[in-house]
Amino acid sequence: MRILFLIFFLAFNLYAYESLELNASVTTLKQDANILYIGTNDGQISSIDLNLGIDKQNLKNVAKFEKIKNSYNEFLPQIYSIDVYKNSFLIISEADFGAKNLSTLKDGVLNTKKFEFDGLKKAYFIDENTYLFVFSGATITLVDSNLKVLKSFKFNHSLLNSSNINLARNTLEVDFESGEIKLFDIKKWEVIANFDAVHKDNIYQVDYKNNTLVSCAIDGKLGVIRNNQQSFMQKDFFIYACALSPNGELIAYSDYNQNTIEIVKSSNFEKVASFENIDDEFVVRNILFVDDYKFSISGYNNKIFFWSIK
Repeated sequence: MRILFLIFFLAFNLYAYESLELNASVTTLKQDANILYIGTNDGQISSIDLNLGIDKQNLKNVAKFEKIKNSYNEFLPQIYSIDVYKNSFLIISEADFGAKNLSTLKDGVLNTKKFEFDGLKKAYFIDENTYLFVFSGATITLVDSNLKVLKSFKFNHSLLNSSNINLARNTLEVDFESGEIKLFDIKKWEVIANFDAVHKDNIYQVDYKNNTLVSCAIDGKLGVIRNNQQSFMQKDFFIYACALSPNGELIAYSDYNQNTIEIVKSSNFEKVASFENIDDEFVVRNILFVDDYKFSISGYNNKIFFWSIK
């Protein structure tokens, strides 16, 4: 009986998880070293030191945005995007009447201004005084800290889905509604690679780590690009969320049909582990590896789950 109980206990507790509950729905996550920054739909950015443990008591307030308005009322804004560079922050948030605000935060001083360009999706630091803006209309723009335009580039596409920048901040990944993925050299200011053999339809997410790309899309394909070689695994339903471990060796993706998070090797799609979604009403919208063996999942609610693979 003890042996049977031990087997059951080990099987059930093979992979540990922790949860963090916020006061509002999570809209974006950004990790910088051991600090995880969390943006929510109530105008708040919080941080947690992952080394101190996943505990609400370890949450710290980073920034709080003032209320905005539409034609009917006032409300707290959503935080759309956070980038961090040498303890400085570049933030995109919701603004009055459906517009967007661009904010900088340094040494506790928050400066916010209404963004004058349409369709801003992401803002990245290139260095302390240079920013890169990515627009839904398939345009990228390099600006200085005064938002003076230095360079602009228009891709030969109508709609850009998402983007990622590498750790060195010299290469940008962009993906489009057609299913194409491109790599853009920021210093040379030109496209250096184009990949279109995996997806033929709308891409949901792409992650870019250690010279490896993973992508997931409405076509049910989980794609990998490494050393200019493209491969994919076909599933029977769309894959909304996917992520790479920092070393690029593992992929986590959401299996909507099975209500699980699957872990596979990026080299050959060999299955490593499977995690059952803790909450049946929790729809995974974002996956983030916080180290090579631990990842987080979040959705359009106020919870973040953290799983350990070993």
